[in-house]
Amino acid sequence: MTKQKKPHKKWNRRHEWRLHNHSGKDRKKHPAYVFAASANKRKFLCFTHSASTNGSANVKLRYNVEPADSRDCYLVPRSMIDQDSNLEMTIRKFRIHPEDLETVKKYKK
Repeated sequence: MTKQKKPHKKWNRRHEWRLHNHSGKDRKKHPAYVFAASANKRKFLCFTHSASTNGSANVKLRYNVEPADSRDCYLVPRSMIDQDSNLEMTIRKFRIHPEDLETVKKYKK
């Protein structure tokens, strides 16, 4: 009897901005850059104004992803996977500044 292989789940490229509804105490919506999709799951990077998340230090960016906001912006240093239902569409314009692009690419895995 041969051993069955698990089917490979492919992540398709996606480049879009969403708002992540995380299940923390504060229930705030944070900007999320979705870079991969598979069925109803999404891989994304989350941005916040907090210097640390769950006891781990966040990476400070030189420019905020929301151009109209002058506060400091931090990148959570790990990619996250969540259901599509926890990421809602947004009409706000977010962008990654070219000077921060190399920093963001390091964590996009």
